[in-house]
Amino acid sequence: MDKNKNKFRIIGIILTVVIVVSAVGIYFFTRNAPKPVGLSTDIYFYDAATNMIKPEQHNIMFTERKDLLGKVLGEIILGPKPSSNLSPVMPKDVKILTANLNDDSVQINLSSDFNNAKVREKLFFISSLVWSITDIDSVSKVNILVDGAPLKGIDGKPLADLTRQDVVINPLVSPEPVNYQIVRLYFLNADFTQFKVEERTIQVNPNQPVEKFIVEKLIEGPTEKDFYSTIPSETKVRDIKTIEEVCYVDLSNEFVSKQQGGADQAAMSIYSIVNTLTELRDVKKVQILIEGEKPTDFKGHFDLSKPLERKDLGENKQN
Repeated sequence: MDKNKNKFRIIGIILTVVIVVSAVGIYFFTRNAPKPVGLSTDIYFYDAATNMIKPEQHNIMFTERKDLLGKVLGEIILGPKPSSNLSPVMPKDVKILTANLNDDSVQINLSSDFNNAKVREKLFFISSLVWSITDIDSVSKVNILVDGAPLKGIDGKPLADLTRQDVVINPLVSPEPVNYQIVRLYFLNADFTQFKVEERTIQVNPNQPVEKFIVEKLIEGPTEKDFYSTIPSETKVRDIKTIEEVCYVDLSNEFVSKQQGGADQAAMSIYSIVNTLTELRDVKKVQILIEGEKPTDFKGHFDLSKPLERKDLGENKQN
């Protein structure tokens, strides 16, 4: 019996020692472990009333700065508060594959489903990402990849180091008001005999004529493969305005002097402008001016002294 008592006494002592050691270890571990920090930060969601994104204050807890990015992205994924009038910005089926936080920049890699989202959904989501992430202290730039490839802008060129100044949000915080508009631009096929129409979303400033931005994109040329420019790239838009359904387009002399080809190509060049602009609801005719004058003899073939109506010279939509 004494042996059993001694045995239980020894076991009790061992258990006591284990408990004491564990308690001491837990005490020192918790004393030295990073303590959670509370942070109030702005997360941006869609506001249907203004058709823009709007900040909503969220309180998040984190222990280390490296964990903060995941917390912010988690709030974007979860969406606005139930009591809010705001709507989620994350497009359907899109996933955030990876997210890396550096000193002053963040890299986000989205799933390929992002490519299937509507243009407006992409714009609001990207704006939300940039504005929400740059609310993190010292972060000023965001790089976005789609399935490992750099995000491309509406002009087809890669975008890098996006800042708050690079994305639209709303008139209260954006230095320049920016709208987006879908337009139809008339370019040429490979043998310059037929129009190929490219639909594109372009940035426009509502304080300036939308016609200006459209013609400038026409001059810049197509982004689609096997589409060809109709206007010499050196051409400048001197002035443009629409009065009583007639759009007056004043172009620089390069439109004439840099023009190549014969009568057929000249016609395609002229009517690419006319047909593109008459896609607008308020434009029925186009008056082309060269250095402020109405040319009566364009390249020896055309009288441009009067406004022109759209003309079907063959049309293929983009694939």
